[in-house]
Amino acid sequence: MAKALTKKLGRVVPGELVVPEALPVLPAAPAQGEAIQTEAPSASAPVAAVDAPSPAKGEAVAPAKPEAPSATPAPVTAVDAPAEPEKIAPTPARRTRIPRGVVYLCAVLTLLIVLYVWSPYHAADSLWKALNDGDQAELENVIDFPSVRESLKEQMQAQVAQSGDQGAQNGTPPDTASLAVLSMIDNSIDLYVTPSGISLLANKSDHIARSDNAQTVSPEAASSILVELNNQPLKKQGLASLNDFVIDLDIARLHLKFSGLGWKLNRIELKPDLQLLSLSASPASPVDSSSPLASPVVETYMQQGNAKCEKGDWAGAIIDFTQVLTINPKMSVAYSNRGFARLSKEDYDGAEFDYTRALELDPKLAGAYYGRGNAKLAQKDLDGAIADYTQALELDPKLAGAYDERANAKTDKSDFDGAIADYTQSLLLDPNQANSYSNRGFARQAKGDYDGAIADYTQALAINPKIDVAYYNRGLARQAQGNLDAAILDYNQALDLDPKLARAYYNRGNAKNTKYDFDGAIADYTQALVLDPKIALAYCYRGVARQAKGDFDGALADYAQALALDPKIALAYYNRGLIKQQRNDLDGAIADSTQALDLDPKNAQAYYNRGLAKLTKGNLAGAIADLEQFCTLAPRDHYADNAHLYLWLISKAQNSKIDPDQELADALQSSWNSSPDDLTSKIALFLLGHISETDLFSAATSTDAKKDQGQHCEAWYFAGMKHLLDGDKATAIDYFHKCLATGQKDYCEYILAQAELKGLEPGPKQ
Repeated sequence: MAKALTKKLGRVVPGELVVPEALPVLPAAPAQGEAIQTEAPSASAPVAAVDAPSPAKGEAVAPAKPEAPSATPAPVTAVDAPAEPEKIAPTPARRTRIPRGVVYLCAVLTLLIVLYVWSPYHAADSLWKALNDGDQAELENVIDFPSVRESLKEQMQAQVAQSGDQGAQNGTPPDTASLAVLSMIDNSIDLYVTPSGISLLANKSDHIARSDNAQTVSPEAASSILVELNNQPLKKQGLASLNDFVIDLDIARLHLKFSGLGWKLNRIELKPDLQLLSLSASPASPVDSSSPLASPVVETYMQQGNAKCEKGDWAGAIIDFTQVLTINPKMSVAYSNRGFARLSKEDYDGAEFDYTRALELDPKLAGAYYGRGNAKLAQKDLDGAIADYTQALELDPKLAGAYDERANAKTDKSDFDGAIADYTQSLLLDPNQANSYSNRGFARQAKGDYDGAIADYTQALAINPKIDVAYYNRGLARQAQGNLDAAILDYNQALDLDPKLARAYYNRGNAKNTKYDFDGAIADYTQALVLDPKIALAYCYRGVARQAKGDFDGALADYAQALALDPKIALAYYNRGLIKQQRNDLDGAIADSTQALDLDPKNAQAYYNRGLAKLTKGNLAGAIADLEQFCTLAPRDHYADNAHLYLWLISKAQNSKIDPDQELADALQSSWNSSPDDLTSKIALFLLGHISETDLFSAATSTDAKKDQGQHCEAWYFAGMKHLLDGDKATAIDYFHKCLATGQKDYCEYILAQAELKGLEPGPKQ
């Protein structure tokens, strides 16, 4: 049972009330010739004399016996004394009794009047008690429900008709608000203004059956009206007429009418100064307390809209909040809440409009600035979003979400320091925000602070181990640190939580590619592309893995697809150029290397590859320019030593004025990168004549068969070139054939030997 409501009504003395003049009580008519004597005359009232019977003719009349003289009698004037008359005793007056029936009648009438005047006060007390207790039987006794319902509906119609057009600003037909209010109030009156309805409301029951097709105010709103009615201060009460007892409250007058054997509430007269559609709202009090009639209607729509927001029914919520605004277009909270629903529905323009309107009505709504900032952020108006979040924080410095979203906007502007500061402030206000840790980790990762990023991701996952993106980003940070196994574990966790996270497959493929697990890499890239066929780099790196496995056709297809999606992937041009170069498509190789350099002028390796392609085509000047540029960009690269070897060969072939031996010797002394025992160093010493050919081939020998074949491919080529430069073509041709016999088709020396044989021997050579 809900806590009972207490009606605090003082007893009012009837004399203080509006009471009609008392009706006179008419006495019974006296009998003929009888005197009327009051039942109890006052002490000072004289007793009326009764006429004595007339004396007989000629008979003397004795005067009445005088009263005793006063202490100082007035002097008596002497006169001739007449003859003394005969003394006659006076006849005493007779007392006449009122009939007993008349007395009883007067008493009954008096009692009835008293009871009539007192009974409505008792009925009023019974009314409040019945409303407070929710006693259905007593409610039936003290309320004429059909008459009360009819009186309320008539007044509602009159007030709504006078409310005017309230929906113009929302593009709503003028009568929409009126019809909605009338419909809801009529249905609510029919539902709640009944013995069972009031009983259920008084007892706070949640089992009030409402028709799905009839809009009514919520039981909570109706219950609040009943509480408000019971708590209304009594201004005065009393009889306004013989059959109208009035209880005067602040918001209404209750009229009780004598019906049958008692008084019943017959009509509720609403005060004329109640403004049905003049409302002002706040989250705590949806409508202005001065408008109790509109309060349940607006409050019900607000409750319905908020409930639909909680369920994710954004369209339904928008309808309810719009209905509130047709009733009261100045209700700022309704605009703000509708803005939230529109924002959630990704109607960013509509959301921004609603939040702006809310702020025009109430510039102190921090939540509206925050919501409008979110709408602007979604539309990439980063500066506008930051300004709104800042304004929200000036109004409410403890609004952690505003710090968080402002940090997101700053991250999008690459203001990572500002973002980190805002995320940190948000976490000071609420240290349990896993997403704030995760997002701060992202900002730190963007600054290259991988340790800080990993710490933040780890803290986020300690709070909420279900954040797939935290695992994913921590995997990226660990991969950047070279911790590939840990990175792969993080990608695995991310994919367990979200098997459709295409980027996790892609980056796990990169980690496997780096670990030379080309089959695993190809499988991950393929799955990433199944989920998202637009990841151009997944095609590119799958091409790299296929190229590493010798699947050049598959690699070329992947590079072509990658470049179709994104023509600015330099790596795809670069690697495709290598395949074309290995396939003796030298023009295609040079074109792809040139394209890669246009996109990335600092790609030293592209200069190296293009230089060798030009050397293979016999473009020695072009080859020298590219190889020298490579050495300038990457002087400490291992391939810079090979570039010096090729430059020596070109200079020797061109009979350059520059001494190639001195150039190579200087390089060996000042900028050489290979160890003395490395084959590249041995080749340089061989070209300079510091070691014999036998020593060269001895250095090329290895117990690793694959390495042995590769190093002999190099040795046979450079030995053959030295013989060719010395004019020994036969030995040169023999050595070039031995170079090709190694089968190392992906070696530059193999391609160059093939090109030399093409010039030395008629017909194509393999």
